[in-house]
Parts: sequence; C-alpha cells; structure tokens
Amino acid sequence: MYAVINEKLYWYQRFRGKNIIIARNGQPVDDSFVSSGEGIFKKEVDTNSSDISDIYNVHFYVMYKDEAYPEQDTWAIGDGVSSDRPYRIEEGEVCISGFGAVSGNGWTTNGRDESSKIIRLSDCSKYFVEYKYTKKDGVMCSPEQVDKQEVSKEELVRKIVEHRV
Repeated sequence: MYAVINEKLYWYQRFRGKNIIIARNGQPVDDSFVSSGEGIFKKEVDTNSSDISDIYNVHFYVMYKDEAYPEQDTWAIGDGVSSDRPYRIEEGEVCISGFGAVSGNGWTTNGRDESSKIIRLSDCSKYFVEYKYTKKDGVMCSPEQVDKQEVSKEELVRKIVEHRV
C-alpha cells in the first residue's frame, strides 16, 4: 500500500496494530524516521493526521488477447511478476501470468500450474490504473473507495515507475 504525506509518496503498511510508512534512500525523511538498516527508514503515523491525504493500494491492468487464454482479456501487470528473463516497463515490456501449465507461443511455465509471458505494451489495446482508497483527499473511506481509470500507455508506464518508491 501507499500513503501520500505532505504531497510525498511513501510505502505504507499496517503491522501489529501500527500504521507505518517506509522510506528508502533518496526519499525525504526527517528526525522522526528511524533507520532500520540498509537505507530503509520507518515512521509510525496516525492515519487521522491531516498531513496524510491518501492511503491506497494500486493495481495496473492491460487489455490483451492471447489464444492460450481465450476467455481472458484483462491482465494484471506490474514489476513483480516472475518470468524466465528480465523485462523492463521502461522498454515497453510487461509480464502477464495465468493459471495453468502453458508453454509455447511465448509462454513459459514454472511447473506449478502457473505460466507467464512477456508482452509488449504496444500489443495491448487498453491500459488501466485501479486505486483502492482507505483514505482519499483527507477523508477515511469505509468501505474502501475504488477508482479505476483508463490511461494512456505513457501514463501507465509513468504510474508504475512512480510507485516503485
């Protein structure tokens, strides 16, 4: 999850009843952050603080048709999908994964009923970003507020890179 605090983006997690933001080297921190080693800094926060405008999770999707999965046209993407070779969103590549041991036509299987394929963003017909807010514009959301929007290919790349904090 992510938190926007004073217009700066941080990783956010709720752990053992505590709300924690996490910063890495290069992100703005002050004396209230505690170093946890290897360039990681943590700070406990109050989600009701007016400094926190947004708390959300974000997911990225593309519309892509593939004969191996004819019933599926929307695929979740991101930096963390495992594949048989490196890929970079900045170079227009993403990795999709599906349930089932599929191989051939660009698909590789991990041997545990999951397969992956690296595709080009230019082969996709649409791009989406979906936010699931627990706090939006300074107001707590219950239930969470979902905002899914179609974006350009360039905006999708920018959003994925932005959320690597």
